[in-house]
Amino acid sequence: MKVINIAMLGSGFVAEFYMQGLENVNGQRIVVNYSRAEERARKFARKWNIPEYATDLKAIIGRADVGLYLIAVPNEVHMPVALALAKARRHQVCTKPLARNRREAKQMLVAARTSGM
Repeated sequence: MKVINIAMLGSGFVAEFYMQGLENVNGQRIVVNYSRAEERARKFARKWNIPEYATDLKAIIGRADVGLYLIAVPNEVHMPVALALAKARRHQVCTKPLARNRREAKQMLVAARTSGM
């Protein structure tokens, strides 16, 4: 079975739900947790046995070993993160609400379509 490496972008409430949902899913491995606060990233990674944590989003987006990015950051950060992932041609899943308004959602949709991913 092929295993997909996942980056969990966020370490709060929504990220906890993602982790609970993925707990019994075969073929996935969370390899890194991102948080804007190092302490939160470290605690989240320790709690869920994630081997790495980081506060440098650009470095995580640049990783060749990550096949899927789960966006679980606060709502106001969804759009810039989604746009950065689309620009880097990375597969991503974003929690709802997708964006804070129609304009942001449209930008995210256009970026995803343009990326070809």
